[in-house]
Amino acid sequence: MMNRSEELKKYLVPGKHVHLVGIGGVSMRPLGLVLKGMGLVVTGSDMNASVSTDELIAKGIQVKIGHCADNINGADCLIRTAAAHNDNPEIAAARMQGIPTFERAEAWGVIMQAYKNAVCISGTHGKTTTTSMLSSILLQMDSDPTLSIGGILQSIGGNIRIGASELFVTEACEYTNSFLDFFPKIAVVLNVEEDHMDFFKDIDDIRSSFHRFAALLPKDGTLVINKNIEKMEAITDGLSCNIITYSEAQEADYSAANITFDELGNASFDLIKYGENIGKIQLSVAGKHNVSNALSTIAVADLLEIDFGNKYGVKKIIANFAASEGRNPWVKNAFLALFPCYGIANFQRRDEDESTFILSFAYMQESVQLRLYTFLDYMRQREVFVSSVHFLDGVWRYQ
Repeated sequence: MMNRSEELKKYLVPGKHVHLVGIGGVSMRPLGLVLKGMGLVVTGSDMNASVSTDELIAKGIQVKIGHCADNINGADCLIRTAAAHNDNPEIAAARMQGIPTFERAEAWGVIMQAYKNAVCISGTHGKTTTTSMLSSILLQMDSDPTLSIGGILQSIGGNIRIGASELFVTEACEYTNSFLDFFPKIAVVLNVEEDHMDFFKDIDDIRSSFHRFAALLPKDGTLVINKNIEKMEAITDGLSCNIITYSEAQEADYSAANITFDELGNASFDLIKYGENIGKIQLSVAGKHNVSNALSTIAVADLLEIDFGNKYGVKKIIANFAASEGRNPWVKNAFLALFPCYGIANFQRRDEDESTFILSFAYMQESVQLRLYTFLDYMRQREVFVSSVHFLDGVWRYQ
């Protein structure tokens, strides 16, 4: 019996008509653009019009706002976002008509197989920052990668880039086990914490998912994993691939010593590689968590044989990497530097003297808390008084 990956390959060829349900999503929009670039006829639908759907329409993709059975007319197959369930009228119509329906991750997995080096960056949080950091290095070192990022990378003007090399870099999300459809040559596990508990039973179930993801690596592949992960062996036991560890808090293959922070909260540290002090690394992003992100990025860059260098290589590029650039007030700039995925819409001024703000987040309370307190420490250094912080109805509030 043909597996789903092989079946999907039959449809992802020039001339076939593929319909994307939820095409305006952060991972679906770039998928549509990639498939169109491959010569497929691409159509799609989404519940709401957005900047993403406007861009797709401008690039020649027919997008319907709202879901109805007629939207799939002529489609050879459907690809759906994880948010589109079987009761969606387009999914239901496809099932009635015998039109095969595939998951978004399955499509990315098929695309990934065309690349010799597929780098998949996973973890409960930090994926977008780390993927952006690595992408910036690869772009500036003229590696010409294909990139799929969960947030906007300003240097490429979006979250997707099609390169001509055999290098593909993407985020890999554990939700609904979607990353199990990927084909990594290098996999990064940044952290493993409780999240998406509407899908996973408990933390052991999450660890099992990450173990299965790591087990996708071939024997000549490499797992780069944070040694700080609790019960890391539950993820690494029995793997046949090479394993590289990193940590900002303990000895590892890649570690950090003498970590200090400047007045903006940006870290500098001595890079220790297999016990040898390689030199001082300076970051332009705040927080100790970005020391960890940088270590994983450096480890992957080494695997890809990117020149570390002192003047033009990884060391210089990573020092200049900034999670955001903008012309906003300093408070908002500091916030955006720590929360690059959330954008200005999540930062709302409550009054004219900028003494009260509301920060809104939909998920990852622990990750948000870590970054938020780094931000608040910076504000206090700038003599901005903070009297309280609390989480209520999906919104962090501080005054």
